[in-house]
Amino acid sequence: MCGRFSQNISFEQIQQHFPVAVITCEPGPRPEVFPSHQVPAIIMQESKTHLGHLAWTLKYYPMAENSGVEKVVKFLDRHGVKFRG
Repeated sequence: MCGRFSQNISFEQIQQHFPVAVITCEPGPRPEVFPSHQVPAIIMQESKTHLGHLAWTLKYYPMAENSGVEKVVKFLDRHGVKFRG
């Protein structure tokens, strides 16, 4: 698996599901994202949600049923983010 994916979610769609208090980037559609590219990410810091860029990397961790990771993957899949191997 090479870790590439496409990013088809808009900022408005992100805001609908993840209210963000601090914004330091503007995500937009990208046809291909590769490991080491900067991607929008939501993190919690000092009790506030932040939307900013982080470096995309690929590491495999098994997911537990109904884990937070599994919920995020399902959300991304519903909104057009497709993972490619």
